[in-house]
Amino acid sequence: FGSFMYSTVGYVKRYSALMLITSQIISGVGSGTLGVTRSYVANISPKVSRTKYMAQITAVQYAGFTVTPLIGSILSDTIHDKARSNLLQLDAFSAPAYFMICLCVVALLLLHTRFVDL
Repeated sequence: FGSFMYSTVGYVKRYSALMLITSQIISGVGSGTLGVTRSYVANISPKVSRTKYMAQITAVQYAGFTVTPLIGSILSDTIHDKARSNLLQLDAFSAPAYFMICLCVVALLLLHTRFVDL
């Protein structure tokens, strides 16, 4: 939801600073999943393999922290012109937010269809 709010900041000129700050707060609160995933991995993994699994999940999480800003900056750099429809505005600032929205939807779909709680 925070990414969606960030992508619509261009629509609301009057409240854009407030929307930007609010969207960052919502995104920050929603990013509290690091502790949850680490505690889940620690809970389900055997003690012998726990260090290995924790290292793998941490590597994947920090790879995401590294790669997504790179992709966002590439999208922002390649999209110069504004493309506007009645529903969406696509420009250098909203394209990375739409990309993050797509990643979040894919993650939620995978979580819903593939995750099995043990």
